[in-house]
Amino acid sequence: MYINSYADLKQFVSFKSVDDMNNIIDQFKIRHKYDLNKSDLALLTFLSQHSCKYPGVSYLKNSTICAAINKSESTVERSKRKLKQLGILCIKSTKKRHGGTGSNIYVLLDDSTCLDKSDNVEMTTPYKAHTSIKANNKELRHVGEEKTQSGLDLSYLPKSISADFAKEVFKFFPSPYTVYRYFGKVMQAHKQSNLECNVSDVMDQAIHAFKSTIFKAKMATAHGTKPIRNITAYFYGTLRTAFCELRRREVADRVKPIYDWNGIKKDAYV
Repeated sequence: MYINSYADLKQFVSFKSVDDMNNIIDQFKIRHKYDLNKSDLALLTFLSQHSCKYPGVSYLKNSTICAAINKSESTVERSKRKLKQLGILCIKSTKKRHGGTGSNIYVLLDDSTCLDKSDNVEMTTPYKAHTSIKANNKELRHVGEEKTQSGLDLSYLPKSISADFAKEVFKFFPSPYTVYRYFGKVMQAHKQSNLECNVSDVMDQAIHAFKSTIFKAKMATAHGTKPIRNITAYFYGTLRTAFCELRRREVADRVKPIYDWNGIKKDAYV
């Protein structure tokens, strides 16, 4: 297949209008708020800004993208892979008639599946990327995480994971994979804190740390304050604080005081 002009890009359009595209992108940012870093957001914003003539479709050189968002080629490639995995982006590689590889066609999607078209599109002649008016993307703050479409429930989790902890996490993030990941943070924090007790003995503190994290995130959303950028990292930090306190108590209980200050009579200082 050969594409000679921008008009040929119309076949890849997956949005009815620019407003529809912006709404889908806004919803995507909400669902994956804690999955996207600054580089990912910069790439997604730049692609949307250059996908207005044919909503959701742009044709750009990789060097143009790197220079525009001020990121290295490797960083841009990582962001591309992440956006593709999350289902918002489909990339069509191109070829020129006289040989060689052309620039990519970037297609922003309105669902989680790629377009049923060939991943290789042959180009007759290269052309410059179209510069459009900057799209307005709303800054929405919401605590949430994308539900993993795996068809699994909590019964598939390893028996070593506390049932109480799993149920508490599952209330907010209905994904066994997410429960497994959060319990992994508990194991990691337990190991880093050098606790003498077993992991099963700190489940109350772990559940309290998770509830505190959710409360903090919800409060930030309700009051419009600075949101938690990475809820998993915040949860790990809360765990470390709680476990370090437990470690101090373990050491204090094991070490006997040199002097029995409570047993000294007051008249001894008179």
